[in-house]
Amino acid sequence: MAQSGKAKKNLPHMMRKRAEFLSARNGVRATAKALRCEAQIVGENRDHPRIGFTVTKKNGNAVKRNRIKRRMRAAIQSAKNLKMRDGNNYVFIAKPNALTVPFVTLQSDIADLIRKSHKRLDVRPAAHNAKPDV
Repeated sequence: MAQSGKAKKNLPHMMRKRAEFLSARNGVRATAKALRCEAQIVGENRDHPRIGFTVTKKNGNAVKRNRIKRRMRAAIQSAKNLKMRDGNNYVFIAKPNALTVPFVTLQSDIADLIRKSHKRLDVRPAAHNAKPDV
C-alpha cells in the first residue's frame, strides 16, 4: 500500500486536503498563459515543497480535466531548475487553454510562475504569509 504523503519520482509532495488549498489563497498569485499559481510560505518547518493542482469544470468534462492534470504533473516532473522552496505551498490552477498549449509552453509557464511567486513572496511581509489561526 502506497503512502499518500510520499513524493513520486521527481514530484514534490502533493497537497490533498481542501484546507491546504484554501490556505494557499492567502498567499501571492501569479498568472501565465495557460496557468495561475497561488503560493504561500507555511509556518511549519518542512524539508520539502508541496504542490496542488486545480482544474475546474470550466475546462471541460472529467476526461479533459484529468488529462490537464496529467500534463501539469508531467511538466513539473520533466522541467529542469524549478527551484521550489522548501516549506512553500504551490497551487497551480489551469486555464481552459491548458489542454491545447504546447507542452514546452506549459513547462516554461510553470517555471515563470514559480519565479514570479518567489519575487512576490520575498517582497510581502512575513505576517501575511503565515498560516492563519483556524
